[in-house]
Amino acid sequence: MQIFPDNTVTEVQKNGLFQIRNHLFSGLFFLFAILFNPSIYYSAHRPYPMAFATCGALSFIAASMIFLAPERVAELFAGMKKWAFAAFILFFLISFGQCFVIPGYSYECIGNNLIFLFIPFFICVYKREAEKVLPYFLLILWGWNIIQMIIARYSYKLTFFWRTGISGNSNWSAAILAAATPFVVLLVYDYLRKKECSKCCCTILCGIPACIGLGYFLYCRSAACFLAVAAIGVFLFFCYLPVRFRRIFFIAGIICFIAGCFLFIRFGVDRLAGRMAYDERTVLWEGTVNMIADHPLFGVGGQSFENAFVKYKPLELFLKKHVATRATHPHNQILYMFAVFGMLGGICWMILHFYPLTVTAARLWKREESSAILPYFAGAAVLTLHAMLDVVSVNWPTNIIELSLLGILWHRTLFIQMESTVKNIPLKKSFCRMSIFCGCILLLLAFSMIARSTYASCSVQTLMTKRFTP
Repeated sequence: MQIFPDNTVTEVQKNGLFQIRNHLFSGLFFLFAILFNPSIYYSAHRPYPMAFATCGALSFIAASMIFLAPERVAELFAGMKKWAFAAFILFFLISFGQCFVIPGYSYECIGNNLIFLFIPFFICVYKREAEKVLPYFLLILWGWNIIQMIIARYSYKLTFFWRTGISGNSNWSAAILAAATPFVVLLVYDYLRKKECSKCCCTILCGIPACIGLGYFLYCRSAACFLAVAAIGVFLFFCYLPVRFRRIFFIAGIICFIAGCFLFIRFGVDRLAGRMAYDERTVLWEGTVNMIADHPLFGVGGQSFENAFVKYKPLELFLKKHVATRATHPHNQILYMFAVFGMLGGICWMILHFYPLTVTAARLWKREESSAILPYFAGAAVLTLHAMLDVVSVNWPTNIIELSLLGILWHRTLFIQMESTVKNIPLKKSFCRMSIFCGCILLLLAFSMIARSTYASCSVQTLMTKRFTP
């Protein structure tokens, strides 16, 4: 299997300076993405919340690097499908327009809103380079996540912290392992293939990271991520079954499903009712639906969700045993997007997010898609399904992983793959200069956000240290 698929190279991309620029920008973006919270590296035994390259800053960094490649942006927009371009522009206008309508809207929140556009589009602009860097980015997150869990096992007395990993949450750690493990295995396989190792050696050595990833994935005990992995695994199993066996397994699956429903009705209803009595998701969903009904057109804005949700909190939420102290997300990404951006923004987001996944799934089912896209599709699909029950789409690093993988699918589905769209498009020098100027301004803005968040985090940590030092 080829991990990095070949693509058409334009004359601009053949230029050595442009290649250096593309590799540099792609590497810098993922470097900043790794440094979201540097304390997990230099204080692994006792990491603390330190915001360095926040998600809003990463969004502006991606936007700046998009503007710094005007020739690639022009090529992509020239080949972008019209309805996808309309959804892209409409979502951008709604997200950016909220800063003028909602009081107290910060640059950080604008970046958090537009991250759903900027990171996938950045991956499209630097696709060839991103495909080479992204697996190593996932390898670093995968490896350090496991190391962090090993360190936590001997640093904390509370077992809850043993499974939290670099993300600080066991569910998000499970999502990191689910999305990154296939890339780690393929990187090992690609390295061994270049070394011309035997098939037996490749199987054994590739099985080591696979077993480690599976073991720690099960150790995280994330039911939502397990369901997502199981669903995508069953789908891919059917995709690669011989056509004559699909009907047999499909009928057998229906029989098992019916039998499982009868067994669930007989033995599982009481257990499910007891679990739902302690779970806060259904109550959060109810309140979010009511909030969407009151703000149907443009939503309440990402920064205003928590404040706006106060009057929609059902009384049952305060009676739950395990309830979060803050309600910043309804634990369902679709409801969250519709609540934050309204019906128009939510529909545009669903088009841009689910259309690439649906088209790729249909191509895999018909066996019209290369197997090289499998890890990208599987990772994005697992994280998308997991986001229906959790907050992995808005928290680091799972949101960066999901949007990066989705960007690869964007390039293969939202753009017309024709020779006429990848040739060089003549651009005026004034347009290129203006684009580069905007990119530099956005990059300076991103660095100012990084400096401000770092200063605030260090100040809080210093005050906390002085406060609790005997």
